[in-house]
Amino acid sequence: MVYLLMIGAVEFLVGLVLVLAPEPFRGLCSRCDRVFLDIDKKLEPYRAWVGIAEVALSAWLLYVAIRFPAFGVVLHPFSLIFLFFGILYIFLPRWMTKISGVAHKKVMDVDEFVMGARRISGFIFILASFYIFYLATRMVP
Repeated sequence: MVYLLMIGAVEFLVGLVLVLAPEPFRGLCSRCDRVFLDIDKKLEPYRAWVGIAEVALSAWLLYVAIRFPAFGVVLHPFSLIFLFFGILYIFLPRWMTKISGVAHKKVMDVDEFVMGARRISGFIFILASFYIFYLATRMVP
């Protein structure tokens, strides 16, 4: 229950900032848009090892999913994703470079979209926080 109260409080504060003071939010968004670490350059010398680790992780996830069927719904897709990218890392590393290049393109500027509809987004956050507070009070034993 405490975690719901904390999530609701953070969501309420974000909603208030969007409605009442959008400039601090815009500054935070611009700071978060910077690239801190280029993983492609760091992993390039170790691509084969990363691929082997991903295939091993895929096998382990598949084992856990088979052993515990309740988690299979979540673990089977992740296992397939890790297997796919592990095989790409091992056998087709240039494809990974192409996929990475495509993924680095900005499809939609979410910051400008939210700032354009900041009041609506803020009120949605505030309403959702009230709902989360309601759920937290209903969970009291």
